[in-house]
Amino acid sequence: MRLLSINEVIILDKMKDVCNLKQGHFGLKVNGKDVLYLYIRKNGCSTWKHFFAGYSEHKKNSKKYENLLGFMGEYHKIRRYSDLRKFEDRILVVREPVDRLFSGFINQFLMRFERTYSLHDSVASKIDKPIEKITFREFLYDYILASNDDDVDAHFWSQSSHLAPIEYNHIWKIEDLAIKTKELFGDAISKRYFTRKRNTTSRINRYHEDCSSIPCGELYEKYVKTNTLPSFDSLIDSEFSELISSRYADDVKLYTSAE
Repeated sequence: MRLLSINEVIILDKMKDVCNLKQGHFGLKVNGKDVLYLYIRKNGCSTWKHFFAGYSEHKKNSKKYENLLGFMGEYHKIRRYSDLRKFEDRILVVREPVDRLFSGFINQFLMRFERTYSLHDSVASKIDKPIEKITFREFLYDYILASNDDDVDAHFWSQSSHLAPIEYNHIWKIEDLAIKTKELFGDAISKRYFTRKRNTTSRINRYHEDCSSIPCGELYEKYVKTNTLPSFDSLIDSEFSELISSRYADDVKLYTSAE
């Protein structure tokens, strides 16, 4: 067996130090302190994108980006584990897994029927059915539960799969974001960036009849005509909740461990 050269060993060591695709970490100096944030979709990420765009020393360049994640990647991405550990404050925002999946289904799948994108293609391909004929029950059983974590759309990756091998010294529940950012960043920053929810559907009226087996095309047509959406309990009963919690068991533990 050939021995590796010193240069090859160095290259391999550097490769081991590089964050993977899911481990999107971004750094920002806030009130003179180096703050690290882990980006996880459906965990308040829109709020954090606007915070980086508004608070960054490069904020004048943020307007060039249609998606602010691109701006964050250009100016604030931290790519090596060794660099992640240098940050004084390392923030992880977590969300109750069943609520996160429900929100992802409503916001990313159902409400975006008019502009089909990769999530719709992923689901339709896996279930082998047109998206308008797919029900939430099928979405759950035949897509989420029937797929490995790496095979679902990024909005449904487990939260735990994003973690780097570092200690996060601030693990916050998404519902406590305003309070926690006030404690760490101060009242002014918290009020400006973290008090108002973004991408929220809370102002849209909900209906409560069971619609877990109604094709999503019909649910979307109802949304367009009446500006109403399914409520949590109209899609997710106790059986579904247990299945989702089991599928995302590590995320349940992560959420329970939050401050």
